[in-house]
Amino acid sequence: IDLFLWSLAAYLVVMILKNQKPVDWISLGFVLGIASLNKIGALFFGAGLLLALLITPHRKMLLTRWPWFTGIISLSIFSVYVIWNMNHDMAHLEFIHNASSGKYSGLSPWSFWKDQILINNPITFPIWMCGFLYFFTQRDNPAFRFLFIIFITVGVIFTLNGTSKAEYLAAIFPVVLIGGSLQFELWSSRLRWLAPITATLLLVGLALTPLALPLLPVESYISYAEKLGIKPESVEGKELSELHQFYADMFGWEDKAAGIAKVYHALSKEEQTQCAIFGDNYGRSGAVDYYAAKYDLPKSIGKHNNYWLWGPGDYTGKLMIILSSEVGDKTKLFESVEDMGIITSRYCMPYENNLHIYVCRNSKMPLKDFWERLKTYD
Repeated sequence: IDLFLWSLAAYLVVMILKNQKPVDWISLGFVLGIASLNKIGALFFGAGLLLALLITPHRKMLLTRWPWFTGIISLSIFSVYVIWNMNHDMAHLEFIHNASSGKYSGLSPWSFWKDQILINNPITFPIWMCGFLYFFTQRDNPAFRFLFIIFITVGVIFTLNGTSKAEYLAAIFPVVLIGGSLQFELWSSRLRWLAPITATLLLVGLALTPLALPLLPVESYISYAEKLGIKPESVEGKELSELHQFYADMFGWEDKAAGIAKVYHALSKEEQTQCAIFGDNYGRSGAVDYYAAKYDLPKSIGKHNNYWLWGPGDYTGKLMIILSSEVGDKTKLFESVEDMGIITSRYCMPYENNLHIYVCRNSKMPLKDFWERLKTYD
């Protein structure tokens, strides 16, 4: 949805400069508003648009009401998100601060731009470089200059952030890929080697597809990646095993749910009605919820991000099944803590392997009373 909305916004910018119809300004306001609710990076698109208007001859458009209507509409839609944050102790800002100083602290502006080459397919690098050339040479079409300014603005903002993930820029990348494609089209009538370049692009794209889509059996993928010289990576600085975090995060979900179900269904019916299933992070809670119907489990509660916001429900802490890597301070919070076994999952992230299932009984204070101290945003 992010890619679609940003591309639609770019298209509307082209239409505005081409036709100057008020309806396109109105449509752009709604598109940017919805896009900003999905990912707040869409606000940076708006910043780039404003900058493009200010530094080009089209600044005269700012003397009309329509650009301001665009801003009012988009910010009015986005205000829902702002109001929600104000009512939840600015949860997003806390999340960004913790993530930037924690799991994303190893990222840098250098890694942000270096990884653009990899995640957009290395063979496309000449194409988006030609996109920059196209924007500079097509003086008779101001729309492309506008789009280039928006692209640079978004890229600079993410760079200044310091810990941006490379994929944050993906939503605006179609702009330069389109520009590069148009530049190649201009050359096509006099460059005989365009067909071999296109064939090479397609072949390399096909060869790299298993790195982005799970097309191969896992063992085949591991062997294939090794032959290509692709080593497992994690943008979060996590310990890795045989798989890139992108794929490793897909393993172990059902193992968790099945292991918890075995313990849960060994309880009496009365105990089951009182038992809360608690995950130390949203992935563990999410695994339970995803397979809840299959294994006849209640929905999970948890301390991580939205799970903490959703709260403990009606559970009191009398009986809890907790999926965790260590016993931690559970013995301080409960009168009884019993280790019911370990869940192992091959290929998952190492920190998600060998998880313990603890049955904790009789919390020393009501669950709602110590819920605040459990909060984990990152």
